[in-house]
Amino acid sequence: MSFCESCGKKVGENSKFCENCGTPVDSNKPASEPKKIVEEKVTVKKNHKGLFHGKELIISGVFSLILITIISIETHIPALGILLFFAIILCLSTIIIGLTSIAFNKLKSDKSKKIIKITIIIVLVIILIISLVIKINSLSRVDSSNFQSATYNLNYQTTTQNSIPKANCYYESVPYEEQEAYSVEEPYLSTEYYQAPITYEVIKNDKGTTLHGINVWAINTIKIMNTDSEGGLFTVTQTFETLTDDPITKTSSYYINPQETKTFVEEIDISLGEDFIVDSKLTIPDKTLSRQVTKYTTVTKYRTVTKYQQVEVC
Repeated sequence: MSFCESCGKKVGENSKFCENCGTPVDSNKPASEPKKIVEEKVTVKKNHKGLFHGKELIISGVFSLILITIISIETHIPALGILLFFAIILCLSTIIIGLTSIAFNKLKSDKSKKIIKITIIIVLVIILIISLVIKINSLSRVDSSNFQSATYNLNYQTTTQNSIPKANCYYESVPYEEQEAYSVEEPYLSTEYYQAPITYEVIKNDKGTTLHGINVWAINTIKIMNTDSEGGLFTVTQTFETLTDDPITKTSSYYINPQETKTFVEEIDISLGEDFIVDSKLTIPDKTLSRQVTKYTTVTKYRTVTKYQQVEVC
């Protein structure tokens, strides 16, 4: 059995090319010794430096990031914004790849190296997507503010142009009619109801004495006539006072029709020859009356007025 002179892998007896690296195989040449092949394999592994040069990538990425930062601070040209943005993303990606390559060269397992490759690609894609979203949002905000500023400038220019008088033009006052609303207080008649006492006349109010058997009684007589057109309940309260006894109060009520007369009589027992006084109070009923009163209400009216407006005549 022979071995490949390039990679050291075993080669079949009838094979013309190495199945591993594709190097032509001379079938007439005697087989190399396995020991020499192992030494060549070791030499190949020693010469393999990995997928990337880690330290060089980190140094170049950091240097480029510092340079781009200085340019972005010193330069205020909006057109360079997107280019600087993608340059910063590229520098960050270079640093990440450099760090990954250092770890990659220290691994011995092919499976671990494959996982590292897939992971770094996924991380870079995620960073790129997030950065693009952030940049698009910031650009949309800038465009919106620029649009508002441009609109303001356009309005300002339009106003300024309108305010500049044109040659051979003047303003003339032109009359026009317009409906104007105004308020007035207009009177109207309203029926108002109120209470008033019934008219009456006291025809008689006398005091005296009378005998009931051998007893003497003090008596007071009040005669009232209803002179109104409506009837009502009249109440008379009479209080008798003597020198020896406490005051005695008596009350009586009668409904008196219009033009009718009623007599209110009250009496108390007193001693013979005793003097007395009577205090009378009359409660007059009320009647409901109506009257026409003038009130005012606010009315909205319209009138045609002439106004003037300035019209430009050229």
